[in-house]
Amino acid sequence: MENHKNLLWNGNFNHDVSSTRTFKSGWSLESRDSISLESQEMLSTSQTKIRTQNVALFAQEEWNASEIWSHYLGLRWEGFRSDLDSEQRHQIKNTASVFSPIVQTRWKNPNNKGNQFRLALARTFKNPEASQMITTTLPHFNNDLTSPNTVGNPNLRPEIAWGLDGAFEHFGEDNFNYSISYYVKKVNHLLRNRLFQNNGLWLEQTINDGNALAQGLVFDTNFPISVILKNAPDMNVKANMSRNWSTAHNVSGPNNRFAEQAKFNANLSLDYKINDAWKMGGNYGIVSGGPLRVAQDRINLVQVRRATTAYVHWAINKESTLRMSASNLLLEPVRTQSSIFNQQGKTTVRSNSRGVLFTSVNFEIKF
Repeated sequence: MENHKNLLWNGNFNHDVSSTRTFKSGWSLESRDSISLESQEMLSTSQTKIRTQNVALFAQEEWNASEIWSHYLGLRWEGFRSDLDSEQRHQIKNTASVFSPIVQTRWKNPNNKGNQFRLALARTFKNPEASQMITTTLPHFNNDLTSPNTVGNPNLRPEIAWGLDGAFEHFGEDNFNYSISYYVKKVNHLLRNRLFQNNGLWLEQTINDGNALAQGLVFDTNFPISVILKNAPDMNVKANMSRNWSTAHNVSGPNNRFAEQAKFNANLSLDYKINDAWKMGGNYGIVSGGPLRVAQDRINLVQVRRATTAYVHWAINKESTLRMSASNLLLEPVRTQSSIFNQQGKTTVRSNSRGVLFTSVNFEIKF
């Protein structure tokens, strides 16, 4: 059983210093109160309360040094605070904060202003979720390697990362646009899930586990099909793909990448405008799988995932629209496999569930 209350306040201020310079500042304040039940020896429960507060302030200046060169320069401060109060523990308080630079520069080719290069440096601050800091579910009666009980970690620290990315971007007069970018990111206090056994029960807990390094290449494009085929129907193509590499330093290789990062993923979508009233389209996406070492003693076999969706959109009139969509058209099944190594040997658990077609109908009226 869980109960949440959120308070969120965002704002920004913009001031044009001159025709070529703009000053921007802003803030984001979020306070979240969560109440959860923790099991005690599978028979009784106790209540845990946690309040997490996130604050972010930034100020930056944007200016055009010339017709072909522009810059962003500023500073961002982010703070995180958590207060946990449990019937079974003493009150626990944690705070963390970081200053981050905002640096970006963009250069346009004077001979072809549709081509530009961009370089950016950033420092990101990823706060832990309240659900990772307190136990938010009652015990699983089918407790096993793939269905462990969750255990909160009130001492979690935010994940802090330095990132550098560069890109070449093309904006064509014929609406043929594409970009090629490269990024590298160094992560400190990496958040990952730890799986272990205690008193015969499988338990999972989020921990801060050292540092990590990630890098990757990303390609993105969109264009009307008429760029390729003359007299083609009013159809637009969007596609993207990325190749990623990452290493979690506290986990031995091979395949010791980020748990949430695939080596390769790609998407292709088509949108066809039949007339002013009717549109239809579809999307096909693929995410690579393979072995993933998530801990020294644990290897998951990640399934290759294929996502297929299709939709039809009908603008009945200016006030009313109807949208019908379907996803998982290939009825892709869901398979998982996890192996853990200990003194008793190797334990492997597999699961397999059949694919399900999802459909939705959305009718909207504007008053």
